[in-house]
Order: sequence, then C-alpha cells, then structure tokens
Amino acid sequence: MKNNNSDYVKNMFNIPIAHFKVRNWEVKKSKLLETVDHSKVVYGCGSEIQTDFHSLYDNYTPRETEGIEYKAKIQSIFSEELEMFCNSFEFSRYSFLGAWFEKASQNDYHSVHNHGPYGYSSVCFVEYDEDEHEATKFIAPFNHFITGLPLMYSPKVQEGSIIFFPSCILHFTTPNTSLKERKILSFNILVE
Repeated sequence: MKNNNSDYVKNMFNIPIAHFKVRNWEVKKSKLLETVDHSKVVYGCGSEIQTDFHSLYDNYTPRETEGIEYKAKIQSIFSEELEMFCNSFEFSRYSFLGAWFEKASQNDYHSVHNHGPYGYSSVCFVEYDEDEHEATKFIAPFNHFITGLPLMYSPKVQEGSIIFFPSCILHFTTPNTSLKERKILSFNILVE
C-alpha cells in the first residue's frame, strides 16, 4: 500500500475573506461620491491619510448628529453586497457599525492598523487605477514558519472591488506614488 503524505498535511488555521465586484458599480459609485462631505475629509491627528472618520466618530462610536444618517446611507448602497457576504459565510444577521471614506493624495498612506478584536471590516475601492495604485496589504497574524518573516496578502483589485475581512487582521497601504488620488470606503460590521 502506497503511503500518501498529503493525507497527513492539514491546515491548522484559515482566515476567510470575501472579494466581490460591486453590482451596478457606476450608479453606486455616483451615490457614494454624493454621500461624502469632502470638506470633512482631512488629515486626522497622527494620520498619514485623509479621512472623514474623525468628523463622524468619537472613540469608534457614531456621533448622533451625523454618523447615524451617514451610516444608513452607506448601508443602503451596499445592501446587495452585504447580503452576498452573509450568504457566502452563512451568517444569519449583521449589524452595521459605521463607515468612512479615505483619500490618498500623492505620498499619502495608511500605516499598519486593525479595526478591533472581532467582527468583519470591509474596504471598497471607489477611485482606483490598477495601473497606478496599489491595493491594501494584509498581514497574517503569524510569521512564515521557515523564515520567520511576516506573511502578507495583497489582493488583485480594480475600481469597484469590495473585500470583507476579519477586523482583527492588521493591514496598511503603501504611499501613493501617483498624481491620481486613491479613494476607498471602509466599514465595520458584527455578524451572527
């Protein structure tokens, strides 16, 4: 009897993500760009990226005057994608926690961070030139077992791509070397 070593090799951990192309993208892109108040997209304290996050949230909680309505608009725009995400993972429900825009002009970047210890986060590439921009880079929560080096994942994306990933995963963007701005929208959700 032949010994098949693949019978013994198993994956101990798996980090699930979902990657979709947003349906009806041009209409949704227009709605997204109408929703953002560009006067509130500024550099935050200690930030290397321009965002409206700081104007909408206090300690990750939506401000009553603006964050709730803003959140509802974004959730409505992505209702199809949220349903696709839940169906893909067989989640029965989700709670939409909040959304914000980020804009990277030339040399702007977002340093390594995560979105908290639980739930899922999302990034949608709203204005993105795949020939000139780089996608978000994700860092595995463990290093390469042989070299000890960090393991990274950078998905192939295009404008209108949306990625759902566990909120606890560290991620970052590299400096934008293009004269074209790179705009993304992020949001956080809890799932059941």
